[in-house]
Amino acid sequence: DFKKAALHGNVARKKRAEIYGDSRALLCVATGQMAARDMGLVKGAEAILDLSQFSMVIFDEIHQAKGNDCYVLMLEEIRRHFGGCKVLCLSATPAETKRDLDNLLYLLRGNDLRERVGLIKVRVDPQPKKMIKVPVPLSPDILYFSKKLYEVAVCLHKRALELSQPYPDIEREVRALLNGEGDSPWIAPENVTKRLVSQVRRSVQYRAWRDNLIEHIYAVGAVGRYWRYLLGTGKFFFLDRMGRDLVYAFKVAIRGERELRRPKLRRGSDNSWFFNMLRRNGELRPFIGRITAIYREVSEGSGFSSVLKASNLSELAIETGVSRSDLEDLKRGGSGRYKSGDALIKDIFARLRASLSRDAEWRDHPLTERIVDIVESHLRYDRAGSIIVESNFYEDALFISEVLGGRLGELYGVNFCTVAGSQYMGHRTARENIAGFAAGNFPAMASTTFIGEGHHIPGASTLIIKHQPHRASQLQQFRGRVGREGVGLIYNLLLPQGERAFMVNMRRLKEMQRLIDRTFVD
Repeated sequence: DFKKAALHGNVARKKRAEIYGDSRALLCVATGQMAARDMGLVKGAEAILDLSQFSMVIFDEIHQAKGNDCYVLMLEEIRRHFGGCKVLCLSATPAETKRDLDNLLYLLRGNDLRERVGLIKVRVDPQPKKMIKVPVPLSPDILYFSKKLYEVAVCLHKRALELSQPYPDIEREVRALLNGEGDSPWIAPENVTKRLVSQVRRSVQYRAWRDNLIEHIYAVGAVGRYWRYLLGTGKFFFLDRMGRDLVYAFKVAIRGERELRRPKLRRGSDNSWFFNMLRRNGELRPFIGRITAIYREVSEGSGFSSVLKASNLSELAIETGVSRSDLEDLKRGGSGRYKSGDALIKDIFARLRASLSRDAEWRDHPLTERIVDIVESHLRYDRAGSIIVESNFYEDALFISEVLGGRLGELYGVNFCTVAGSQYMGHRTARENIAGFAAGNFPAMASTTFIGEGHHIPGASTLIIKHQPHRASQLQQFRGRVGREGVGLIYNLLLPQGERAFMVNMRRLKEMQRLIDRTFVD
């Protein structure tokens, strides 16, 4: 009477306790968070899972066992109180560095070096996967617009250097925020500028001077973010992200019967901070005109140009096709289609995205065009298997899917889909799209990094990586999504500034394999 059970948040606690105590339940499959909670390892949770009843615990994706992860809590509990319970850990990337591997081994055996930890290599791919480098040069328009944004960052950086001169340590850090030497200019990401701001708060006492310096540093990071959106992802994504920030900062009023009123907002303060900061600071205020002028140039000929032309949210909504009756419902408190101003803004930008993706004349970014070429070639020659397209950003993945549908859908009589994590897409929708893709209903599926782990997708033969992963382990996980039933092709789309990251990742993958082999020598 063999019995198995899947345990997750939708299974009631009382039912889970019954399953754990059922001697016929020889296999229990649970999420890590649920197992840790049921073992009483989460604050406020009562233990209902006794591992002494189990002979083995299997941890999938063990490389996630870091910090205060539920895997760490469970392994420590097993080592201290359930020594007779065997542990089997599964991962395609158990450790990227020797330190990571040492930490994992310590979780498994503590300081007892006599405790044996073995290695079992399993080859899951019928054939070696083929990694294909695809150099993608930047187009003249992307170079032109990104250069203009970089010049704005240079001006902000120059003033930040002047403000930091009385503090040599701060000045050195500010100088490192920008590097314009050679053919690969660079602007520090916002996690770097935030750390520098913390240093400034500790070191500079004069408040007015300090706040002005901090706002210039923040401005360099924010402009750098827009610069990376344009340079590394495309004009659409730049227009979408900056457009939302502009709307939250300047357009959120809706026209009522007698006045302009603000609809209910949940995210406004998060989205509008940059332009509100520029507006408050007299030195930074002129940069609003420079930045919006670049936005106006990039959006020329597209629906996104209405973001700057509309004087308020009502005009922008009507321009993009929102009905007046829906706007009236929102004015009366959000009882109709739009429950809040956020919902209206989200729909406006979805309409703008859909309109742009249908524009046959629009050329977004060389990366996007290369993706279309690869998918079109796959369809034209009727190649076996299906294609996964990876992008770091949900809106960009949607845009890619819609561009593929607009250019190739009718021509080849096919549809395309998108998947993403629960932050962007319901679990049921994502599961249905993956199932439809696996069944062959969609020849290509655009996805965020959500697809990187924990998904078995039959029939996926080709992966197109638009954004090169920052870590070698992430690249290895991506590779595991395709080629499980035959030849696996991985197209690595490489902009000039991304080739070095790809080569570093490939070298680290080899080092990871050597590290594992050296550690587990019989």
